[in-house]
Amino acid sequence: METNISDNCDVCDVLAGGVILFRQYCQPNPEKKCQSLIKEFQKGNMTLNELGQRLGADPKFLKSFGVDTKTTPREIIERK
Repeated sequence: METNISDNCDVCDVLAGGVILFRQYCQPNPEKKCQSLIKEFQKGNMTLNELGQRLGADPKFLKSFGVDTKTTPREIIERK
């Protein structure tokens, strides 16, 4: 089941996906050094796929977001 977070804000959906990944893969394990990855993603320099891979997320989990996981937040903003 795909879960789009907003109707008209693609970048919001992608950033929310980053938050979901952070909560799922970083918060349960404070030993993981996730802060720098999250900051890089928030700056728009990393796709949701790249973030997920670096955090060890299941690709099926990423597909469930129903958003563009192959475009950086910066690219989404620039194409508008």
